[in-house]
Amino acid sequence: MQQLLAALDNPRPNGKDKYRSRCPVHGGNNPTSLSVRLNQDGSVSANCFSCGANGLDLYKTLGLDLDELFGGKKGDFIPQSIKDQLSVDRMFIAIYESDVERGVKPKLTEKKRYRLALARSEGIKNKFNIV
Repeated sequence: MQQLLAALDNPRPNGKDKYRSRCPVHGGNNPTSLSVRLNQDGSVSANCFSCGANGLDLYKTLGLDLDELFGGKKGDFIPQSIKDQLSVDRMFIAIYESDVERGVKPKLTEKKRYRLALARSEGIKNKFNIV
């Protein structure tokens, strides 16, 4: 969590092992849009209430060591929350691409969600060598 706090723009304490900050993923100006916390297992959780970025998005954007995100655990450890997010992202990508192929014009919010899902999925696949 120390790497992350050092990389964030003026993180503010928001309870025990919790902080709020501006989100570097989407470059927003809201100083409290990003919520980060240190979990009991040593891993870090993050959520941007503006763009939906999670911890993986945050660490990738900042170029930080992903081992800190997962509490220093190495190897094949993949948190269930990451597996769940990958499953949801893959489903969204499949539906989006199917709709576009059929000629359905996506809304702007769907385009943004699609790009986020692609980026997040790619980051997870690269980190954990998932096919």
